[in-house]
Amino acid sequence: MKHKSKLFGLLAIITMLVPLFVGGIVGSAASESEPEKIDMILHKKEFDSTPEVIENTGEEMDFPGKNLKGAGFTAFNITDFVYGLIAGGMTSDEAIKKAQEVASKIEHGGNEEIGGTTYDSFTKMGAQVGSEVVTGSNGEAAFNDLAYKTNGKHSVYMFIETTIPDNVSAHAAPLIVSLPLTNKDGEYLETAHLYPKDVTFTDEKNLISDGLPEINVKGNDKSEHIYGTEVGNVHDFTFTFTIPAKIKDKTSYGFTDTPEPGLELVGDVTIAPVAGGPSLVAGTHYTFTKNNDGGFTVDFNVGAADVQALAGKTFKATYQMVVTDAAEEYKEFGNKITVKVGNSIYPHEAPKLVYGGYKFVKEDQNTQAKLAGVEFAVTKRDEDVDKALKFTLVNGKYVLDENGSTKLVTDADGELHIEGLAYGEYDLHETNALSGYIKLDKPVAFTVAPGEEGSSLIPAQTIKNIKEGTLPSTGGTGIIAFLAVGAALMAGAFIWYRKSKVNEEV
Repeated sequence: MKHKSKLFGLLAIITMLVPLFVGGIVGSAASESEPEKIDMILHKKEFDSTPEVIENTGEEMDFPGKNLKGAGFTAFNITDFVYGLIAGGMTSDEAIKKAQEVASKIEHGGNEEIGGTTYDSFTKMGAQVGSEVVTGSNGEAAFNDLAYKTNGKHSVYMFIETTIPDNVSAHAAPLIVSLPLTNKDGEYLETAHLYPKDVTFTDEKNLISDGLPEINVKGNDKSEHIYGTEVGNVHDFTFTFTIPAKIKDKTSYGFTDTPEPGLELVGDVTIAPVAGGPSLVAGTHYTFTKNNDGGFTVDFNVGAADVQALAGKTFKATYQMVVTDAAEEYKEFGNKITVKVGNSIYPHEAPKLVYGGYKFVKEDQNTQAKLAGVEFAVTKRDEDVDKALKFTLVNGKYVLDENGSTKLVTDADGELHIEGLAYGEYDLHETNALSGYIKLDKPVAFTVAPGEEGSSLIPAQTIKNIKEGTLPSTGGTGIIAFLAVGAALMAGAFIWYRKSKVNEEV
């Protein structure tokens, strides 16, 4: 059930259809003989707000509203009941009105005593005619071959909506039709068309997306929209729902929020009326349970009179969920609410969220050896390193964490895997190089963004490191050795030269 109803605080009993009464009880003249049977076709219509009152004519009409499937009607012959009221001194109009009042009380669990008889069921008012008829996709429920007269009197029939669809907040009041029926030309109707109306609602789950980066918000289906986020963000969700009109007849009613990996409930859920009125109290109107998957369940106490009195009322549940590192990077995730009404379930989804990540590999430029232990920090694009983001190492990945550390260190394979970043532009700063290597003098720019459609690969970048030069430092032991060898060679050459000179002189 989705929620779009503009109807708030609607009374549980509403005359959605003006009773069709064409003077049959007091008698009327027609231009031809009365038929013995009549077919009555109910055209069930649904509206998302209280419709204007349109009087039925008995003839087929171009009636507004959409056809409503799944509404069940049961007919009762209440001729003796109505004529008994008239015999007791009521006018025909008063008798019809009283019949509606009694039927409405019975429908809501009450009763009324008239002339020493307690009317606490529809069958006390009159015999049921056939079985319940449920509207099909065309919204029609046909009751054929109904007797025109009962015990010599023009028949009076009452139609009760005995099966009400789960998405109805206000259903048709008891519908009473008295015979005979004639058209505007005074001709008897052998087929009567009636148009009972229901007010339906559409429950709605939503993510408060104000200020969130829009990744994909095309189309009108909000459940297909995608917004950017990052690990640690807390998001607000709402679920607007209407308690079904026939809550008292349901074996159960409630809803469950089931998040996908990446979302987890924070705190409790608050439920408040949309348009004033009584608030819902946990433990009184419903039970609240936190589930192991990070979601929750709200179960209403359908047997409580306080809950049954809220039939047709609209409420809004508000709660928060935190983004965790359990989601897969670049793959959207979300949560859905499943409403359960008896054995029927109705799913509702909110817009999705997504975050990304990045992988770096640090290696020697010449040998391609992977470099472990190199220290880095990550900032938003063009920000100083003193504004570095904080991370916590979880299962080999650095996950965004406002309570973590700014220092990121390459692992034994020279890899640095960063997770949980919102889509956007960032810089990787080398803060401490390995001994013997030159530290990068500029940050490495990188962008967290989705790749090609359908791709879930984590973008990666290899960072080359250059070793420092191998020449010994000035004044080191290496050059002293060279100087000593050179001096010895020069001394030897000088001695050889002197000896050669002496020999020449001799």
